[in-house]
Amino acid sequence: MQVLTDDGSYATYSKQREVPTSMRCEYAERVGPGFEWLNQYPEFHFVAEDTPIFRDDSRGDVLCPIKGGAYIVMPTAAPVIGEEALFWASPKEKEEHVPA
Repeated sequence: MQVLTDDGSYATYSKQREVPTSMRCEYAERVGPGFEWLNQYPEFHFVAEDTPIFRDDSRGDVLCPIKGGAYIVMPTAAPVIGEEALFWASPKEKEEHVPA
């Protein structure tokens, strides 16, 4: 994993994490008619369980459904009906690699 600094250049190794964070994407939310964000969410923003995130005409307010909260991954900047609005992700437990 390569980390970027605030100006977009590659960080030196000492500024990078030694162990990358892993997440598991649970599922995606789709854009429906009347879609609107209830707040502006940056990539990988953590939200608590049952936090209202967006609304649309058919479902009303859509809340974070992940027990314990979740990270918002790839929130769309240009909503298109039928396409993904966002992916829900939760921290993935570190998996132990056992050599064969």
